Amino acid sequence: MILRRQKVKPLKPQSSNSRSLFEGNSNDAAPSIAEAPVKSQYRKNLPSRYYLDHFNEFLSVIRSRYSHTLTESHDKFLTEFSKLSSEAQCLFVRMLNRQGELFDTRKFNYAEIEDIPGQLIILRKKGFIRPLEQQDADQWLCGVKRMELLFLVSTQCASGSFSRSWPKTALLEFARIHLDTKHYSVLDMMSLFVVQQYTAEVGYFLFLYFGKLEQGLGKFTLRDLGVMRTGSFKKNFKPRFESRDDALSSWFYAQRLRDLEQLQLEACQREGRSISEWLNPVGDQSVLMRNQLLFKLGEKLEKFGDVDLAIEVYSHSEAWPATERKVRLIYTKGEKEQAEQALVKMIDDPSCDDELLFARDFFQRKYKKKRTSRITDILREARVLKVDESFRDAPEQGAAAYYRDSGARVFFAENRIWKSLFGLVFWSLLFENSDTGLHNDFEKRPSDLDDGRFYKRFSKEIEKTLTELIQSDRFITSLVETATRVYGTANGVFRWRPTMLEEIQCLLSSASKKGIAEILRRMAKDYASNHSGFPDLMVVRNDKARFIEIKAEGDQLRRNQLKQIVAMEDAELSVEVNRLEWICDPNRLYVVVDIETTGSRSAANRITEIAAVKMRGNEVIDEWQSLIQPGRSIPANITKLTGITNPMVADAPLFQEIAESFERFTEDCVFVAHNVRFDYGFICDEYRRIEQTYRRPTLCTCVEMRKWYSGLRSYSLANLCAEYEIPLTSHHRAMCDAKAAGELLLMINEKRLGLSAGNLSNHSLC
Repeated sequence: MILRRQKVKPLKPQSSNSRSLFEGNSNDAAPSIAEAPVKSQYRKNLPSRYYLDHFNEFLSVIRSRYSHTLTESHDKFLTEFSKLSSEAQCLFVRMLNRQGELFDTRKFNYAEIEDIPGQLIILRKKGFIRPLEQQDADQWLCGVKRMELLFLVSTQCASGSFSRSWPKTALLEFARIHLDTKHYSVLDMMSLFVVQQYTAEVGYFLFLYFGKLEQGLGKFTLRDLGVMRTGSFKKNFKPRFESRDDALSSWFYAQRLRDLEQLQLEACQREGRSISEWLNPVGDQSVLMRNQLLFKLGEKLEKFGDVDLAIEVYSHSEAWPATERKVRLIYTKGEKEQAEQALVKMIDDPSCDDELLFARDFFQRKYKKKRTSRITDILREARVLKVDESFRDAPEQGAAAYYRDSGARVFFAENRIWKSLFGLVFWSLLFENSDTGLHNDFEKRPSDLDDGRFYKRFSKEIEKTLTELIQSDRFITSLVETATRVYGTANGVFRWRPTMLEEIQCLLSSASKKGIAEILRRMAKDYASNHSGFPDLMVVRNDKARFIEIKAEGDQLRRNQLKQIVAMEDAELSVEVNRLEWICDPNRLYVVVDIETTGSRSAANRITEIAAVKMRGNEVIDEWQSLIQPGRSIPANITKLTGITNPMVADAPLFQEIAESFERFTEDCVFVAHNVRFDYGFICDEYRRIEQTYRRPTLCTCVEMRKWYSGLRSYSLANLCAEYEIPLTSHHRAMCDAKAAGELLLMINEKRLGLSAGNLSNHSLC
């Protein structure tokens, strides 16, 4: 089978440096991903009592930074713990790092702790542990081993019948009914267990430090092992809570939120009727958590069928989505006048954009007799793009290919471009200001972004920056300077990408700066609600940017996506929704790929060679190939199979050095290979190792040949080439195999497109 060549020119691997905003200033160029720090493969050895070092480091922060939030019981723990010997301290912290509060002392086997029985006596005398009591019996039974439980049941339960083959769950239920937990033999076994004290105090300390419920200090260990990088923004941290009442109310609601997941109907009803007894929220974080608790409690009551109590619970919150649920429920109950009054109030004074969108839409449909929702209207009015069916699994890439074919520049914008711009524009306020909401080295995103305090705290500085964005011609330059200075710094707002600055430059030069500033202002005011839902693509034509949300068949427009579309329209940014209609396109762009590797499993092996043939219709329009330095020795059996030797790849580029070149070569193409899961999987894993994502729609010539040319004994590449007289002169070298798979693709497309063989079979590719 013969293909006419339009262009046969090997593409040399390019450097992965992205220079879009740095052209003309080599000294300021940001490092590429290839130059970014790589995690060490070798972990550090920790000292034998590393956990005590971590705990003391942690307690020193609590003493110095959070003394104003502590109660008498907290101060007592800090004082008494400091009086313990280091041996007793080690044993107590060891228990803290284990699951639960009840422990079998027979399992305490720590080589670095001397005289564990003696330390247990000390901890008991000092009140850090206590013996089991009758109220602990049920929890104790859950921790007893099956064989011990079977022994107790068989020797102590005179009444009732059981089977020795029962699983532990069945034995446990039987023991709860029939076992006498006051019997001396049971008490003897219970005496081997202890209950740890002060767990509530330590849990509160962890909450102060991390701002959420944590089980231990595992992050300290990961930090010292070199697995987790901590932030390097500043060293003089301010406390998370300004007062004891602020901290205690947040702690109260954090625990309630955690425990709510386990509550059944009666417990939920008791909780719902005791709202007046809850602690009053003091700070922004506790207000936010209280509203979350009210909404989740109302949701559970709805699921249990207690709608009236759910409405009452929702009524205690003035925040969305509890307000939405309340209106929907009272409307369903027939209280339409009350629902209308609530909707009008929401429209006049909404708590957030989500609430306003709901109220307007619900009011129009229920009281103005509008037949369809805003979402339905947008989808019905959406432009329809005819896109090749090979993009079914990657609709955004299909739409991008459609627009690029028409001559436009296309960027996968979605949330990442807006979060990247937000992070760079406000970098100094987010990460370098002394008042920013970062409270320890482990935090990479300021807490005031999540609880809504960011804009309140820095409104003057934010507005000044947005004015400069709109008015100053040097704003892009200052943005580049910031990016150059902090490039690669790990943070919780965005991830560094090679193309990030190019995308931002295009956004700022092709869209309304006033509109961009308004979107950034909304993110600053309520980041938690406004950092997601942005349209998938940014399409630039004639230096004008258009933002496009892509919807394939069956996809729905989510509420947060509608919210962003409305916000961008209000900001006078060009935005629209496109629906995709699948077709089989004879001019689809394909890249046929073959790789050679050091072995068959991508987790343990690496690529040694990649070749790719780019095709459109019956034409080869480009080729790409490169040997790859795998970073490990090539086994002798692999060399015998492929002919690729260790000296051949000794000076070849690393994968990260050709990653951008290969990514650009395959852009907008359907990724084709014989047994595509192998080739595509290896390549995706290589990108993952350099902290990048590689996604392409795929087509497997092996699967498709089985579908369209059935009945053959074998569908290996070698057998198919022999069967259909396709040249395979250097089997198991990447370019030869890629060209052979390209011939198979032509045969497949003859069937898929219903074309005559003569239309595609005029010249040989191999």
